Amino acid sequence: MQTLDQETALCNALEQSGREYARAIGELDVLMSVLAGGTGDEQTALQLQRLAVRTRDTEARVTPLREQWKAHGKMPGYRLREVMASQERLLGELIQRIDDIERVAREARDQLIPRIDKTTQTREMRSAYARSIRHATE
Repeated sequence: MQTLDQETALCNALEQSGREYARAIGELDVLMSVLAGGTGDEQTALQLQRLAVRTRDTEARVTPLREQWKAHGKMPGYRLREVMASQERLLGELIQRIDDIERVAREARDQLIPRIDKTTQTREMRSAYARSIRHATE
């Protein structure tokens, strides 16, 4: 494949992956709202996992084209420079959204742990109280 054809193929693949990353950013924003509202559940975690797999698969499709183009050692043309800059920006946004979601999930977990501990402690106290009553009535 000629270098220009490789560059065009890479541009097209990067533009497609850019659209997929933009869609992923939108999905992450929705998931962030769910988590921030305290209504995240197992389904939210599954959505995040599917999004991560999709993102990985998107990058896996682009990588071989990028490597083929790089092997020629040419400077990128105007369109490729523009697409690469856009891609870099989108990836930065995507990474920031993921970092934000991780932070919110950690905060939610940290708030949940004391409540779980308190619930466990309450159950243990009730169980001990019930045992003592049973023992006293025997």
